[in-house]
Amino acid sequence: MKEEYSVSICRDLEAKAGQYSLHRPMRIERYEKGTKLKYRIKSVGGRGRGNVSLVIDKFIGSGFAGQLYRVKIIDIDAKEGIISGIEKD
Repeated sequence: MKEEYSVSICRDLEAKAGQYSLHRPMRIERYEKGTKLKYRIKSVGGRGRGNVSLVIDKFIGSGFAGQLYRVKIIDIDAKEGIISGIEKD
């Protein structure tokens, strides 16, 4: 009998792994809808840099080069100049 993929089990396992001071952190294979991420970003061809917070809206698929997601930007904190090409949803 094939087991169903369970997002809640993945999140439970991630939370349990986070409770320990592991030498090698848990490797995330794929992000699920609703996962919030933060990144430091830098403008390409410009001087802007800062931080962006986003939430995964949909997992599109995966292939040779990695995973593809649709995301929503929930916050932009420009530290230096204007970061052109991105907007808060």
